[in-house]
Amino acid sequence: MKDTQISLERSQRIAESGTDAEVRKELERLVNVDRRAVARKETIGYMLFESNNDFNINGHKSLFVDSILNIKYELQSTFNFIAGIWDIVDDFLLGAFIERTRTRWGKFIPHLFLTGLPAAALSTLYWLLPIMFSQEHINQEAYLPKFFAWMILEMVTEAFSTIKSISVSGYLSTITPYPSDRRRLIARSKYFAMIYSRLPDMVIEFMLDFITNDIIFKDRDSWTMIRNSLMIVGPMTAIVSAIFITWYSTIAKERVQQSVEKPNIKN
Repeated sequence: MKDTQISLERSQRIAESGTDAEVRKELERLVNVDRRAVARKETIGYMLFESNNDFNINGHKSLFVDSILNIKYELQSTFNFIAGIWDIVDDFLLGAFIERTRTRWGKFIPHLFLTGLPAAALSTLYWLLPIMFSQEHINQEAYLPKFFAWMILEMVTEAFSTIKSISVSGYLSTITPYPSDRRRLIARSKYFAMIYSRLPDMVIEFMLDFITNDIIFKDRDSWTMIRNSLMIVGPMTAIVSAIFITWYSTIAKERVQQSVEKPNIKN
């Protein structure tokens, strides 16, 4: 107890009259300790949360758009141009909005919650687009209602992805005041995600290979079975991700106080 009191008095003395270098060195000494602020339950929750951010089959979107939705390449090029502008705009607007957020749960946790069930609903609609239009319209490469529906879902999904990436990056700076604790948490979640988040891609790749090589569903149309596989696995991964992300948002904590000053837009 006496040693603690002496240490606190020393820190207070440096804070009041020390040079910038002395204050910085003292702050590093205080925070660079091997302590754990994040309990086991929250650690496991973050590992599942981090892994489920990439628990999807988005790597097969090009196959879905080209071969299942049959969207004309010229229209896709037009969308890519619009999406490039939208990516800049939504980064700026959503970043400023998240920075200005002040709630009893913290700055980032409410936005993490939004990337759960709402994002899963949008992802489910995306993968179910083939059954929202008749086969005649699906076969028409330049059918505009289909193109606009796909384009809107892509843009809204991109906005949710931006919210997720900004919120996760900011949240990591608030989850614990101890660098060693943060490093431990990030390392464990990254290693776990390397295996877990790859499972949907592995499943769909095996299914597509087996279907195209007539190993399974030999008596059925390959195109139909590939479409059904994407329409089943896509929404399933979105729902599983939403469950874990929403659950973690209810137990997550921001332990490092954020600045309450109004952010400078220019900076």
